[in-house]
Amino acid sequence: MMDGRRMRTLGALTAAIIGLQLQAAAAQSDDMCAEARKAGAATIAKAKKVSAVAEATAHAALARVHLGSCENAKAAIAEFDKAIVLDPSYDTARAGRCSALIVADRLEDAVIECTQALKMNPLNSEALEARADAYGALAKFPLALADYEQLAALKVGVSDYNAKRAKIFLGLNRPVDAAREVAEARQRTRSSSSYRREGRKRIEVDVNEIEEALIASYRSEPQVAALLEPFAVAEFLNKSLAKAASSQEAMRLANEAVTWISLEKPSRSTASPIWRQSRNDETAASILAARARLLLREGDVQGAERDFAAAAARSKQNAHALTWEAATEITLFQRRQAPEAAAARLVIAALGLSNENRKSIGIKQIARGVAALYGSIAIHHGRASIAGSGTDAPTECDKAAGYLLDPYRVVEGALIANIDAGRTISSCGEALKDNAKPRLRFQRALGYRQQAQADQNLRARSLLLMQADLQAAMSAKYPAASFMLAATVDIGLAPPPKGSSADAYAYELYVLALNQTLLCCSSTLARGLLAEARQSGDAGREKAAVALLEWAAHLGNADAHIALAESILQRGGQKPLDDEATRSLLTHLAIAKKLGRAPDTDANFRSQLEAVQAAATPAQSAAAAKAAGSWTSKPTSTAPDWLRIASG
Repeated sequence: MMDGRRMRTLGALTAAIIGLQLQAAAAQSDDMCAEARKAGAATIAKAKKVSAVAEATAHAALARVHLGSCENAKAAIAEFDKAIVLDPSYDTARAGRCSALIVADRLEDAVIECTQALKMNPLNSEALEARADAYGALAKFPLALADYEQLAALKVGVSDYNAKRAKIFLGLNRPVDAAREVAEARQRTRSSSSYRREGRKRIEVDVNEIEEALIASYRSEPQVAALLEPFAVAEFLNKSLAKAASSQEAMRLANEAVTWISLEKPSRSTASPIWRQSRNDETAASILAARARLLLREGDVQGAERDFAAAAARSKQNAHALTWEAATEITLFQRRQAPEAAAARLVIAALGLSNENRKSIGIKQIARGVAALYGSIAIHHGRASIAGSGTDAPTECDKAAGYLLDPYRVVEGALIANIDAGRTISSCGEALKDNAKPRLRFQRALGYRQQAQADQNLRARSLLLMQADLQAAMSAKYPAASFMLAATVDIGLAPPPKGSSADAYAYELYVLALNQTLLCCSSTLARGLLAEARQSGDAGREKAAVALLEWAAHLGNADAHIALAESILQRGGQKPLDDEATRSLLTHLAIAKKLGRAPDTDANFRSQLEAVQAAATPAQSAAAAKAAGSWTSKPTSTAPDWLRIASG
């Protein structure tokens, strides 16, 4: 209890003590605590003139500055010692010294000091809490618990009281009681307006550590499970996914985590601060996306779509990135079985992104999408060519290294992992003696690439030979060569040019491969999408087809211009075309003619075109001729608007 002497002097000292602490906190010197010592010495000198009790109070005030702002337990203990010598009955100084001894890891001494303070004042809550902390650190859990119970009886507002008790219950192997304390700690920090945000977060860190220990045993303790924070368990399981020993274990953990996040009770009141809800949303998005990837690996496309969509809906930070990832990964999965649908999916996703969205997603992930779109078009065109007998007779080189993602392949082809290096290099070398076609050079490059990965002794030489063959094929504007060099740089097997990053260079090469494929090989796929869209009424597919055709047309694909003219007629139906549609149709036909291509479609379409041309006004015809005269193709190094990442 505070006696009359201290009560009389404390008021006079309050201003000086506050001044001391403010000077310590606001000091602009390199050594803040040196300023505190100077200010403290002046305060102590003033207090000394008042009484020994006042001087003791000043020493204790300086000690607390050392213990708090300066984090110097040794200096704090020294000042508390001086205060106690001056006033042996000063129980608050003894309680402060106890706290300093705990920081100095002198736990047994701390217990003695706190006990002495409590003998002087059994209601000294600081001493009681500090002794409980010391007992806990010494693993004397029953004694610690007894002190915490006494604190509860005193109704002292210790902010992290529940968290401390939870640790003690863990030490006593009482997980259910620990879980109850954790639940109470969370409830108190959410429901009380007295905690600042920083205080909430500090307690949150302590509680999270305790929860991790509890979560490990919740499956065997139903009562613990009922008390745990759903998102704490979900976060724990999410972290465990990366350590899963098998895909089956990963799926089990993912399913369990999704179950836990479904137990959430959404609230945006003070009981669920915005920062907490935001964290929970991102955790939920991460878990749902992780399960989507696992589902896709198992071939469950619908399940993956569902979870990716749910993840994007929950995330505020990564919604666009998750939507793009879903489109890219599902395209990569589907392109072999359904290249048209895969291409449409990715283009639709790309059209929904702004430049800022693409910048936030990042060049590496956008490039992965570009590569997926290229592969879908390449697979489709190669199959169409083979089915239509529009290819060369296969050589032994083609049989050994026909590549599935090569639009000019002459066999169905395989992915690169299934290509045999020795057979490919040998057979393609022989084939090249008779015919130096870029396809054969490209396929031999695949053999060298496989050799570089299989044999470290031949790695450097094989990579040089691979790059020489790829560059030769690229000089002939062979799309698959640009794609393969991009993929090789992407995985770190080949370096980018000096001054360029691997991600940026791979993106440039993927764009080049895509554009070369759009220029040569995309019209059939796009026409198919348009036909399907007309039958099904799928506006998304029609939009994707038009986007592909428009960019192919910009690049100089004459057939794309004709296909766009056809689509204008088909959208118009039986009605006469308006002025804008007429001018656009005539312009596409004029550009196609400039590129050396005339419509070669069915008689019905030709008669419709002739009717439009006959009905066109001189002004419309002149405008189309002028537009076609000034038209120039886009370079194949330029990305489509909907895949471009503009700077600034």
